[in-house]
Parts: sequence; structure tokens; C-alpha cells
Amino acid sequence: MKFKPIEQQRAEDLEAAQKWVMSTRQGRLFIWSLLNECGFFGELPYERDWLAFEAGRHAVAARLYKKIFASCAIELRLLMMESIEDGANVRKLASRRDSDDRSDGDDDANE
Repeated sequence: MKFKPIEQQRAEDLEAAQKWVMSTRQGRLFIWSLLNECGFFGELPYERDWLAFEAGRHAVAARLYKKIFASCAIELRLLMMESIEDGANVRKLASRRDSDDRSDGDDDANE
């Protein structure tokens, strides 16, 4: 029996773990939140004090994105579509709450 080098086995284990996480909606939501928290989808700030810190966070997110794209390109596209759908749902919910708040305020004015 021939054993794989430890580095190769570790790389294969990590790729399998990435595929497992990306195989569910909850896992994709978790990865999306990590990428978002690291500022991957936003612009880097221009404040000098925070620039290096934010650039470092962004670099970590970029490495994560690259690894996931290499092993889970289809699931990554699914993640993007789900985030758009979830964002639309959040906006609809917020709009309903705003309209409910406005209608509640009208009732108070009439009393």
C-alpha cells in the first residue's frame, strides 16, 4: 500500500470539506457571510489607518474565493444567485415593515 504525502492528503481533505460545505444552502450562506465580512464584495476604505488591515482581510477573502471557485464553481454560482434572491426578500420585508409603520402612524394621528 502506497501512502500519499501528508501535504497532498491535507489538500485533498480540504477540497472535500469545501465541497461538503458548499453542497448545502446553509453552507453557502456561511461562506457568503465570511466573504462579505472580509469586505470581498465592497470597496476598500481610503482611511490610511485602516487600509492595511482592510487590505489584509480582503486578501484572505480573495484566497478563500479562489479556492472555492477552483473546486466548487457551480455551487459558487448558486451562492451568488441565492444571495441576490435573499437580498430581494430582505428588501421586500423591510418595505412591508416601513409601510406597516406608516399606516400605524396614521392611526395614531386620527385618535
